[in-house]
Amino acid sequence: MQTVIDLRRAVDVVLSRPGVDPKRIGFVGHSFGATWGGVLAGVEKRIKAYVLMAGLPDIADFSKTGSPQRDEMNEMARKQFGEEKIKNYVAMISAIAPYRFIGHAPPATVFMQFAEKDDFISPKVAKQYYDAASQPKVEKWYYCGHELNEPKALADRVDWLKEQLGMR
Repeated sequence: MQTVIDLRRAVDVVLSRPGVDPKRIGFVGHSFGATWGGVLAGVEKRIKAYVLMAGLPDIADFSKTGSPQRDEMNEMARKQFGEEKIKNYVAMISAIAPYRFIGHAPPATVFMQFAEKDDFISPKVAKQYYDAASQPKVEKWYYCGHELNEPKALADRVDWLKEQLGMR
């Protein structure tokens, strides 16, 4: 919750700057930033456009996802903390899962980017996040890893933000 509060305070700071057009505020988040950006989109109405790159719909999901790295991390957590602590964590954190908020993004638009070779975000998990998002939304996939360092992904982000924010 503190991350989302901090992001909202960042919007306050941006809007306090001279020359900032409040109708042209965008957000770009990758991985952790894209995960919490989904919660932000549901509560922060001053942002017009959200780009969420390789985010998770739920950080309290310890089921098999089909992503080797994430499934391995989940298994390590189960061994380290035990089922009871995992159960308590899930009960506490699931109330603020991004998929619960991303559907309340309007009037903002959402652009989700995912990577075909991502070791953390499986197609199944990406679909869950995209399906939870409200319209208007766009989804694009790129042949790269979690870093989304494909030049086309960067170009698509820039072009989409320019269009959404009415920039040249």
